[in-house]
Parts: sequence; C-alpha cells; structure tokens
Amino acid sequence: MRQPRAPSMLALTHASNNAACAVIYSSGHFEALLDPRVWLTGAIYFCFVAGLYGVGFWLPTIISGMGVKSPLNVGFVTAMPYAAGAIGMVLVGNSADYHRERRWHVAIPAGLGATGLVLGGTSVRR
Repeated sequence: MRQPRAPSMLALTHASNNAACAVIYSSGHFEALLDPRVWLTGAIYFCFVAGLYGVGFWLPTIISGMGVKSPLNVGFVTAMPYAAGAIGMVLVGNSADYHRERRWHVAIPAGLGATGLVLGGTSVRR
C-alpha cells in the first residue's frame, strides 16, 4: 500500500496565498481606501512617475537653455542620464539579488534621484 505524500512546498504556498486573498477580497473597495498602506503605495508611485515625466518632458528644454543648440547634441546629452540609469539598474539589481534585499535597493536610488531633481530645480539660472 502506498503512503500518502506530504504536500509540496508549492502546494502549501498556493494554499496560504489563497487564504490571504480570501481575506483581502472579503473587504470592500471603500475599506481598502482606509488602509494607510494603500495611500503610502500611491504616494510612492506618484513620486516615481512625477520624477519620470519631469525628466522626460523637461530635460531637453533644460539642456537647450544651457546653451546646447544643435538638436542632435541635445539628444545626445539627453541620452546620457538614461544610459547611466540603465547601467545603474543592472548594478543595483545584481546587488539586490546578491544581498537578497529589496527595500533599501529601491529606497536609496529613489532618494538619490529625488535629491538630483531638487538640486537640478534649484540650480536653474534666472
């Protein structure tokens, strides 16, 4: 006679996720708006998107205002922060995987980006 197999880790994880989802989905939409974690997540997302659009829309204008006149050169100078960001994403992602930590690997680069935006905004010649 075969002995029953113990449930696999995947089955246990799936069962615990289903139980957690049942608790989450039993609440209404209005109750979710009362959860401070929802507001915090929305604020974090807003800050990321505001920074992304601020740089994407205004960086070419700022670079043109700094004296770079050729549209080709404006494009090259505008591409530099994106190239640095691509390299930084790979390096920070590898570091986060190596250290098995995510929170500080998101918070520190986001804080540096916010600092850069503030310094960039305050250093505009008038």
